[in-house]
Amino acid sequence: MAAALCLAAGIWLEGVNFAMASGMYAAEAAAPVFGGDAAAFAKQLSRVTEILGDHQDAAIAIERIKDLAAEDGITAPAAFGLGALLWVEHDSVASTRTDFSTLWPSTGGP
Repeated sequence: MAAALCLAAGIWLEGVNFAMASGMYAAEAAAPVFGGDAAAFAKQLSRVTEILGDHQDAAIAIERIKDLAAEDGITAPAAFGLGALLWVEHDSVASTRTDFSTLWPSTGGP
């Protein structure tokens, strides 16, 4: 639940993604011993790390777009293009939050 709340609030915790990746590697290593459940869990964690990475990429892009749009002398076409790109990145953030909220409960995470 804490990870979901942080993601929903737009807070990036690099440690969360690192922990997910570590858990994924551990589950992959355990799969030969514990079987399909460990392999399925590793696959879920892999998807979580992908979603978190996509969210982070979009969040960073949003901040950079805002910086570029605030520069002196920006032309109207450039401002329009940045606005369109900003919309795309905001949509990406919303999409990754939805994906995360859907997937996270299936991992057994808090």
